[in-house]
Amino acid sequence: MDPVRANMVEDPKNRTWSSYRPTGGIDNAPPFLSAGWILRQFGTEKKRAQKLYALFVKEGITRESLRKNLKGEIFLAEGCRNDRSERDKAVARAAACGCTLKEIAGHLNVHYSTVSRALKRA
Repeated sequence: MDPVRANMVEDPKNRTWSSYRPTGGIDNAPPFLSAGWILRQFGTEKKRAQKLYALFVKEGITRESLRKNLKGEIFLAEGCRNDRSERDKAVARAAACGCTLKEIAGHLNVHYSTVSRALKRA
């Protein structure tokens, strides 16, 4: 469970036992934490990906409508908009968690028919 949504902390930077700080580049990652996959969702250059990850988390906290519509803990990352294969996979995961084509299209700022085609490709 997300500690911010659970009202355990107001800011993810304040959560001691969380991967947010090392993934966001605030602390060094402990040896057991592998943040490579999540950071690659935000780019190939580590420092920039960490900044985009932190921004993504911040926007998820401040955009109440996005948090209310979260289903199955699925978000469609910004990077999915540029990589067709990754977008198709993310669309399929979001649809499998119960998001409607209209909800997914709204998040990606595309027509729902684009989402439908992505779902068929996936």
